Amino acid sequence: MTINKIVKMLNNMLSEMYSYYSAHTRPSDKWTSILLKSLEELEKQKWISITDCLPQNEETVLICAEVRYNGNIINKKQTLAFHTDGKHTTEDSRYYWNDDTFEYNETEDASVIPEGWWRVPHYTNTLNIVDDFVTHWMKLPEPPDNNDN
Repeated sequence: MTINKIVKMLNNMLSEMYSYYSAHTRPSDKWTSILLKSLEELEKQKWISITDCLPQNEETVLICAEVRYNGNIINKKQTLAFHTDGKHTTEDSRYYWNDDTFEYNETEDASVIPEGWWRVPHYTNTLNIVDDFVTHWMKLPEPPDNNDN
C-alpha cells in the first residue's frame, strides 16, 4: 500500500469520525490528535511533483528522475539530491563548490550557483549535477532518536 493511499484512508477515517461524533457525541481528543499527527508525518513522506513546488534551497531530499532516450522513459532512478534556485552564491552555500564556470558576482565577491538539481555527495566533496529529468521529490524522515528501540 502506498503512502498516498494510507493518507487518503486516514483522511476518510477522520471525516467519518467527525460526522459520526458530531451526530452523537464529541470525538475523543486523544484519538483525533493521534490521527492528525499520523497524517502530518505521512504527508512528509509523500512524493511532491516539481510542478507543484520545489524544496527549499539546498534542502536534501529524495528525488525521482526519469532516464529518457529519444523521448521515451527507459528507467526511473531515486537518489538523494538538492535543488538550487540560481540566486545563491558559493559564499552562501553549505557546500564547497570548485567550479570556475559559474557566473561571478563582483558585489557579492562570489560565484552564483546555477539553478538545478545536484546529487548529494556522500563522504566526498564532489558535486554532480543531475542530468536526468527530475519529476518528483520527497522530504526525508527524521533520523532515529538514540532512545528509540
